[in-house]
Amino acid sequence: MKEATSISISFINELKDHIEAQRVLYSKGSFAKLDKVVAVLLFGFGVYFVAIAGVRWWTIIWFPLAAAEWFDLVTFSRWRTKIEFQRNPKFREEYHLTFSHENIRFKTASVDSTLQWTLYERVIETPTLFLLIYGKKLYTLIPKRSFNSNEVMDMFRALLNETIQR
Repeated sequence: MKEATSISISFINELKDHIEAQRVLYSKGSFAKLDKVVAVLLFGFGVYFVAIAGVRWWTIIWFPLAAAEWFDLVTFSRWRTKIEFQRNPKFREEYHLTFSHENIRFKTASVDSTLQWTLYERVIETPTLFLLIYGKKLYTLIPKRSFNSNEVMDMFRALLNETIQR
């Protein structure tokens, strides 16, 4: 029999959480692998051009470009996330969520909604976040800082294990 307890949390969104969420989703996608291939190709161009033309600015520029691509430093996703975060008024509201075995109650100053667990396909846990995934690049972000204690967070993990396929 399922427990009748519920878990309630409150938090205000922070930009760093959304940037981390985007980074995590990107790293799990197929483009992350493509970026590694592009980085190796850029490095190869550098080796080739240095071999045929010697060390010149236009032959060694390929190496820092390869490193930047390898470590995902040549991306506009962080800027896009920052702009979307600043423009979206929902991120300035305090979130109040109550999780039970039956559903999730989602409440802000402008939203009062009940979500069913069947909405979610999977969970990604990072050192600072839970991402409840419900579509391609669609998620509910739950910062770990919103939990009062590790015991409550463990209860939340157990609830996720019971309600969402991991």
